[in-house]
Amino acid sequence: MAEMWKEDGVGTRLGEALIRLLREASLEQISVKMICSEAGVNRSTFYNYFDDKHQLCDAVMNASIEVFLQKFEERIEESEQRKKTLKPEQYLLSSDILEYYLELVREYRDVFRLFAMKEGTFFSSRQYDQLVMNIVLPVLKRYDIDDVRQADYMSAFYLGAIHSVVLAWMQNDCRESTAYIADVIRSCLHLPEEFI
Repeated sequence: MAEMWKEDGVGTRLGEALIRLLREASLEQISVKMICSEAGVNRSTFYNYFDDKHQLCDAVMNASIEVFLQKFEERIEESEQRKKTLKPEQYLLSSDILEYYLELVREYRDVFRLFAMKEGTFFSSRQYDQLVMNIVLPVLKRYDIDDVRQADYMSAFYLGAIHSVVLAWMQNDCRESTAYIADVIRSCLHLPEEFI
């Protein structure tokens, strides 16, 4: 996990400790004392950073998702030439973009599990809106889909379908390859081979 809170790294250590503990227990079963012990930090130091374990949990999720979204946006910008030759649904579900997304999910799976456990989804409403505004809508606009309601529905459909498959994949500890899961997603959406 990147340095996310203070330069001394204590916040990061606390976040990493929480993630390690969540592999074995639910958030309700984990105490601030356990987090501090795992991080090698005094309880008083914990409270210099966070009010409680829930605030730490939110900080871990928010910081990780911000990094995730930034990396994903950068990858999309790198494929500018590809955008010009594909329809929007092809572009967002093309192998290079979809498999990169799945690689990031695998890398951040502990945080995504935490989010899914706490929120029932991978993104808070603010982060979902950011994903749609910064990634999905710009792609749809490039293909002259300007109807805001249509874009909202298309975003909800594609992101919801992908979310369902990815959640099942994470429950299986991301054992299958990203290429395999990308193929499953494209099959679920009935996309032809040309999307690969």
